[in-house]
Amino acid sequence: MSRYGIFGGDGLTGADSLETLTPRNSFGDFDLAEVKRSVGDQITLQGGFNERVSVNASPEEIIGTVKWCLDTAAECGRYILRSTGQVLD
Repeated sequence: MSRYGIFGGDGLTGADSLETLTPRNSFGDFDLAEVKRSVGDQITLQGGFNERVSVNASPEEIIGTVKWCLDTAAECGRYILRSTGQVLD
């Protein structure tokens, strides 16, 4: 059973997509890998990319973060890579 409150006792709530998955290192409460393992075959996941990495990271680090998201959640589909919000200074 998933620990995320959006899921009912017998599974999902009937939604087609879950967005935006904000990672814990961006002050969110989701772990992309955990959510993918738990329900990624039942619902499309959106998010997971910490856009704050783009503020101070090198292009290689940004690419690495994008690749991590895709490697973690895109297998077998049902994943949309997107930022989790906006960069606020």
